[in-house]
Amino acid sequence: MVEKQEAKKKPVNNLRLGNFSSSVWENTGKDKSDKAFTYLSVQIQRSYKDNKTGEWNNDEKMSLRTSDLPKLILLLQKTFEEVSFKSKEEED
Repeated sequence: MVEKQEAKKKPVNNLRLGNFSSSVWENTGKDKSDKAFTYLSVQIQRSYKDNKTGEWNNDEKMSLRTSDLPKLILLLQKTFEEVSFKSKEEED
């Protein structure tokens, strides 16, 4: 018997700034009274090229240079704006 593969979940939003990217994911959970709710989570990644293999990789556990901080701050601010406006539109 062939099992159906569940469709791969995609982020609700992606932003990229330089070698940094953010992905916003919609998740579901249950509260203490077993009532379902939806919440958003954000994943931050840094892309880098491996000097030995020439392949591009993503790093979720990153060490940052001080020069990376302004880019990352701006990316987080824009991600927050996108999520905030999306939530506001859903309320209207």
